[in-house]
Amino acid sequence: MSREVEELLNDLFDEQALKIKEYHDHKSISNKDLLELYGLYKQGKDGDNNDGCNFRSFKEKKMWESWNNYKGKTREDCKYLFINKVNDIINN
Repeated sequence: MSREVEELLNDLFDEQALKIKEYHDHKSISNKDLLELYGLYKQGKDGDNNDGCNFRSFKEKKMWESWNNYKGKTREDCKYLFINKVNDIINN
């Protein structure tokens, strides 16, 4: 991937993250979709989940599992998936 394409992908990823946050401030998003977005976002930003599974709540456990579901996928792939998921949620 060229540097220009990578920068465009990162910019679009960041824009979509802001867009879905703003959307969620005004409209409801299902917990299933929120967990999927979280996992894709974390994998896209941070790569593989290497954090231990030390949870203080059920919510933390579900978030960890969501991120861990994408282990092994590239950051770029998860950014594309995240962008598409945001578009699907907002446009439906």
